[in-house]
Amino acid sequence: MKKRLYYLMILESTILILLACKPDMLFSQQSNENKLTQYLFPAFVQGTIKMKAVAPISIMLNYNTLSEKLVFEQGGQYFDLSNQKMVDTAYIEDKIMIPYKEFLLELIVKDSISFLIQYKSKLLERGKEAGYGTVSSTAAIDNISVIALPSGYYNISIPDYYEIKTSQIFWIKDGNNWSAFLNEKQFLRIFPDHSAVLKQYIKENNIKTRRIEDMINLVIYLNELER
Repeated sequence: MKKRLYYLMILESTILILLACKPDMLFSQQSNENKLTQYLFPAFVQGTIKMKAVAPISIMLNYNTLSEKLVFEQGGQYFDLSNQKMVDTAYIEDKIMIPYKEFLLELIVKDSISFLIQYKSKLLERGKEAGYGTVSSTAAIDNISVIALPSGYYNISIPDYYEIKTSQIFWIKDGNNWSAFLNEKQFLRIFPDHSAVLKQYIKENNIKTRRIEDMINLVIYLNELER
């Protein structure tokens, strides 16, 4: 592990030296051939970014689930979007993504009460074989896919001795209030006035709050209660 951290330190120092020679250089990943395991989509796809007070931009896009940044492809290289907070909406394939805090959320249900999903990942260092064809894993550095430099992030490919574990965090947007939840109990706490009715609906319809299709139906029902 120390050897690998030392390698990353050397890599960052090398990049800083290069930037000293070319300060206007943008931060990019080396090529399309690099593994895209840290990205939401298996390949960069044609997407559209709608910026605040700026005309929409059509470009090859993806989303880095480790750094939680929009990344665009240009000339076979990958670049972080310099100011993600200026994004109004990003359209990538069939997903609609909107910014919140330092990351983006996929908009699933848009209504008075909206349902959204946050995609984020962490790295696991591949361990030694544990027998019976299994391999043990240990937690690793969360942001190894990007190196933080004074002017932005440099995207790097994930070494073979690491694997990505992606998770989904569900969000509710009610007016200006944003709430994250991971289970039914946390969801019901967001709506104490409807808690009893929602609990009954969940039971009668066998709703699983970690299943996206079920949450879509539940949020639609919740909006009907609000009207």
